[in-house]
Amino acid sequence: TVELAYMAAIRHLSPRQHTVLILREVLGHSARETAELMDSSVASVNSAGQRARRTLRRHLSEQRLEWSPDGASTERERRLVERYLEATERGDSDAVTALLCEQDRIRVPAEAYRPTCAGRPR
Repeated sequence: TVELAYMAAIRHLSPRQHTVLILREVLGHSARETAELMDSSVASVNSAGQRARRTLRRHLSEQRLEWSPDGASTERERRLVERYLEATERGDSDAVTALLCEQDRIRVPAEAYRPTCAGRPR
């Protein structure tokens, strides 16, 4: 189920929606914290989250049981999902945050996540 959610987010959501979904639903950040990390407004983050959940419901609702994560996914998508899953299984929120940082999806102050994005210019 977690693999399905990550792959669906990567395939069907915009980068912004994907990031909001992971920060809010996986890492448990508040809308305010997410807005700060994304250099955005709370209203914008809430809107992106609503669109992300609506899009995932539309894509996953009927075909959930038949869906195969290996289907037409690219090597990049499969590797990214593997990295998200590994970090999630370890309960390593810094690693999940690092993945978002690597993809230039969020701006993370060095003091907030030293091991994740320290020394990386933003």
